[in-house]
Amino acid sequence: MKRIKQMLAVLLCAVALCGLAPAALAAQPLDESENGGKVIIYFETCGGTGIPVVERTSGDGKLYSLPTPTMEGYTFKGWYTDIVGGDAIVAGETEFSGEDATIYAQWDPIDQPVTEPTAPADSAEGIWERHKATILIVGGVLLLAAAGLVM
Repeated sequence: MKRIKQMLAVLLCAVALCGLAPAALAAQPLDESENGGKVIIYFETCGGTGIPVVERTSGDGKLYSLPTPTMEGYTFKGWYTDIVGGDAIVAGETEFSGEDATIYAQWDPIDQPVTEPTAPADSAEGIWERHKATILIVGGVLLLAAAGLVM
């Protein structure tokens, strides 16, 4: 029983460490002298998914790769310094220094195919489309009946 309690205590400590480690990393001071020039970058996907929320730059203050989020109905345009407009963030070129920064995903809507409008139900075209089969059958029966009467 004592052995089980010890194993549970070790397991609980490991879970606590795994759960608190990301928060501790994000809470580290951002002074360049204390972090070797590394800066924390927060990614605001503006509706996109599938990427990490935070990344740390290399010692020279640059991100050498940028994640690509996805969002249904949109094409990812890139990372920018502002939600609308702003400067483009270029992997390996844009330098962040001093304090943490947030960069924003910008999106372009995917063009949706335009469908032809259907004829309104109360127009001649709408009536013809809805009742085409019935009109042809009734018209044919009437023609046959008229032909039988004429003969």
